[in-house]
Amino acid sequence: MRYVILSIKRLLYCIVLYCIAQLFVDCTHQTIVGECLSPSAELLSGVMQGNGIGPVLFLIYIDNLAKKLLERNGLNEIIRG
Repeated sequence: MRYVILSIKRLLYCIVLYCIAQLFVDCTHQTIVGECLSPSAELLSGVMQGNGIGPVLFLIYIDNLAKKLLERNGLNEIIRG
């Protein structure tokens, strides 16, 4: 039974990662200035504006970055507190 639960958790984890990855496939960008629209360009980095997952991904990234910086500077007790 425990193996089945772990398998289901792993499957859900893979599905979530796949869905997040698909947000960044074939993304393009255009800019509007006044009434002029720029040509379409491939979006190579960053997160598309206007989606709900962008702020969540940013918070996950910043949280891990802050933990690494605190650990590197010997401030582990702040993380545990």
